[in-house]
Amino acid sequence: MEDDKYQEIVLKKLEKHDQLFEQLAQQMLKISEKLEHISSSQDKRFDNLEVLLKQHHEETEKIARQVERLVTEQDDLASYFLKRREINNRQHTKTTT
Repeated sequence: MEDDKYQEIVLKKLEKHDQLFEQLAQQMLKISEKLEHISSSQDKRFDNLEVLLKQHHEETEKIARQVERLVTEQDDLASYFLKRREINNRQHTKTTT
């Protein structure tokens, strides 16, 4: 009789453990799905960031080239005006002498 009760108690405990393991498995599955969703959205975000970085890098390079051209043009203009000034000064000194 005692063996039957003992076996019954053990079976009930095992059933409870099975239920708990089933609940844990379901929770782990939910967590796994959430992590998978987060991971895939993070990958998309990183891809988007990578695209944005490339775009900004290209834009920055384009601006840098424009600035270089402007500086070169400004230097060319400055030297042009300096040369013109020198020529005018020479001509002015020739006409006054």
